[in-house]
Amino acid sequence: MKNKKISFYKKEIISGSYKIKTDYTMLIFAAFVIIFSLPGISVCSQYQPYAQYIWVPILLIILSFMLMISSTFRILKN
Repeated sequence: MKNKKISFYKKEIISGSYKIKTDYTMLIFAAFVIIFSLPGISVCSQYQPYAQYIWVPILLIILSFMLMISSTFRILKN
């Protein structure tokens, strides 16, 4: 019968310790995307050639708000 070796160098990953740090990082990232998108909306509304692309910053803001809401709920749940 073969002898099984137990490897002691592998550390068990505890998922709860990384979850909160990731949620705060997502909140900060979403805030930067919203700040980046607001000038995009003003540029698209001022210049006529870019008016057809106003949907891009609006989509970025909507997705960032959804990310912020989900991250806030995950933080409050813990």
